[in-house]
Amino acid sequence: MIFLRRTIPLAMAVVLSAATSRAAAPAFLNAVSDHFNLYTTDNEADARAALDHFETARAYLLRLFGGVDQFKNPVRIVGYKSNSEYRSHLPASIEAEHAFSKVNGEDVTIVVDGLKPAAYEYALREYVNLLIVRGAPKMPYWLRMGFRELYCTMKTENGTVHIGEDPYVEKRPSLAAPTTTSLTLLFALSAGSTWGDSAEAAHANGKFIALGGVDD
Repeated sequence: MIFLRRTIPLAMAVVLSAATSRAAAPAFLNAVSDHFNLYTTDNEADARAALDHFETARAYLLRLFGGVDQFKNPVRIVGYKSNSEYRSHLPASIEAEHAFSKVNGEDVTIVVDGLKPAAYEYALREYVNLLIVRGAPKMPYWLRMGFRELYCTMKTENGTVHIGEDPYVEKRPSLAAPTTTSLTLLFALSAGSTWGDSAEAAHANGKFIALGGVDD
């Protein structure tokens, strides 16, 4: 069930306990479901649709990863209505093109630059990554990255989940640059590694690593 609350002012510095953002705090609509607490500068219809998507995605991922909810508190999502608005309120200490997440104990916040379907994958990528980091902290980086990219583009419709969908068109060019990837490095990366974008680019270019070997 989704509950809507009146429009309220909300400063990113308060939400994230981070450095002061670059603009005055706008007014947010607050929408609450069973497992998410959403603040948005967008409209009520988009808020409801986004919460439906995230709740359906959560239920699917929960079954997939063992049925244990890794989030004790509802996950807070802050969704702006445009990338320009998102960037104008981005805390000075954070650089993130479309979305980022912050964890403070059991309080988890995901901030994203839109609540239209094209932006769902950015928020869901953060959610899947946090889910795996909490539930399987020793999972190799390359495998966690693969699950993250596979499930972030899921589409939901009337409670049905479609997996393995292409990213939205505007996102594809940024993933299309050719790269050379070392399989030795990929298998050596651990959950705590911070490697660059080459693994993600390799995944996008069709070089998928499976348990039985490599598909080109």
